This record gives sequence, C-alpha cells and structure tokens, in this order.
Amino acid sequence: MNGRVAYIPSGAGFAAADITFWCTDAHRDLSEAVAAADVVVSCPRGTPEVPAELEPWVREDLTPRMQFMSAHVSSRAVARRWAEIDPAVIYVENPHPPLVTRPIPGRILRAPHDEDDARRLGEAVSQVARRGAVVYERTRLDVLDAMARVRDRGAARLTALSLHDRVTPGLPAVVSLANRGDAVGAPRPEDPTVTMPADRLRSLADSYRSAFAVQGHDEIVLNRPKIGGVDLLEVHRRFGPSSPIPVDAVANDFWRGYLLGERVAAAMSEPGDEWPELDHEWIDTVAQRLRQAWRHHRSIAR
Repeated sequence: MNGRVAYIPSGAGFAAADITFWCTDAHRDLSEAVAAADVVVSCPRGTPEVPAELEPWVREDLTPRMQFMSAHVSSRAVARRWAEIDPAVIYVENPHPPLVTRPIPGRILRAPHDEDDARRLGEAVSQVARRGAVVYERTRLDVLDAMARVRDRGAARLTALSLHDRVTPGLPAVVSLANRGDAVGAPRPEDPTVTMPADRLRSLADSYRSAFAVQGHDEIVLNRPKIGGVDLLEVHRRFGPSSPIPVDAVANDFWRGYLLGERVAAAMSEPGDEWPELDHEWIDTVAQRLRQAWRHHRSIAR
C-alpha cells in the first residue's frame, strides 16, 4: 500500500447535503438559497482523494503531487469560497476524483493484470460511484430544477457553470469561457448546438475582463482550446431554449498557473513530490473577482 496517498474512507457515502454549498451568512437554509441564486457552479474534477476501495489498483509510485495534479483542486477551493461570499451562487461538488468517472490506467491507477482484475476494478468503481459521483450528477440537475420551479416565467435566466483549472496547451493566460461554439461563441457548422447564446457569452467575457483587470483582450477567450463537455449538453437538453426558464450552460476553464497564484505556481515549478498548500488569500481574490464579474454580467446581459 502506498502510504502517501490521500484516501476517502472505505464505505463513505455522500448525500446531497454533503456536497452542496451556499452563502449562510443570514442563516439561510437551502430553500432560501435556491430562491435567491441564479448560478449553479459545479466542479466535476475537483476532488483528488481516492476512494479506499480502489487502493489495490493505486500505483505504488504515486506521489502527492501526481495525485493532486490529476484533479482541479484550486477550482474546488475557489468554488467553495465563491459560494460562501455570494448569495447568487450555489455550488455542487463532485466528492469523487476523476478516476471514478474515467478510470484511465497509468495515471493514478495501475493497469489491470488481466481480464479478471479489470472486471474487479470495474465493479469496485461502479459501487463507489453510486455513493458519490452519481449523487453529484443528480444533485447538480436537481438544484437547477428547484431554482427553475420557484421562478416566474420570463424571469432572469439561470446559469450552470462548470469550473475547471487546466494545463492544456492553447489556454489563455487567465480563462477560457466555452459554450460549444466557435471563437466568438457562435454555432459551429459541424455542430450548431451552443449552450449559451453567443451575445451573452461575449458579454460575460467582457465582464470577466473588467473584473479580472486583464492586461490584454486575449487573456480571456472563448472556446479555446476546449469547447465544453458533456455536462453542458446535459443541462442544455434538460433546460434548453424551449424550457419555461431557460438555463445557460458555460464552462469556465482557468489556466492552472493563474488559479494557483504566483507563490504556489513557483513552488510547483520546482522539483519535488509534495503538493504545496494553496494560497487562500489568492483563492479569496479570485472568488471576489468572479462575484464581481457575474454581478456586472447580470446588469448588462440581455
């Protein structure tokens, strides 16, 4: 057993209440938060800890840095802080790591020895997922459903935002916002589905440029290099333009070096196996900027 790996205790299960976060400064319960919020933030890849049931397949050479680099840990911290300070936001967190939804051997897990070993791994992943990752997917949509039910027809649109931090080549210096469209948010000829109207996405990008005080226009771009994943399509299918209360769906892909902040990014550039402690002052700064960007977006978006 690799004793340096961070594990989720065996048998741990998660209810919706365990993975849903909102501003409670006025001692509000979830129903009050639902009535006030218009953005549901999710972080599908934010948890690095490995369910203990998968320990037999964890790589022996896995280091804390490798483990935490495989998840979007900074995004998780930012999302929690944003929900804590902004009554307009509810955050739903996936309590399981990416390997539960996409168990790719060679990154965190070793390759199965044979077909029987692969079968046992698949069964273990499925059992674990039912207690966490599946709960997350259901809760994310349930919260949107609840928000839509308490709004009058013609009320302000809701938004589902998927938050990530990546090291993908081609990402801008700060963030890419994605709606499955092209570089200006418009439908692509090969797949015309966009999950947020192009004019609203461009307006959101301008609000981000103001709130994040970028040095250049291209530090915040649209649909580059990723156009947004299946989570956007799931929301669009359920709450698309024909819905009584339409829901915009947008991916927020930060450049990881930006979200880590200068001190932590510098530590990560040095050789080593450990994962440095996050800079919580910087995390708060990013959360405050997100709150400011979305407040501005609400005031100008059509």
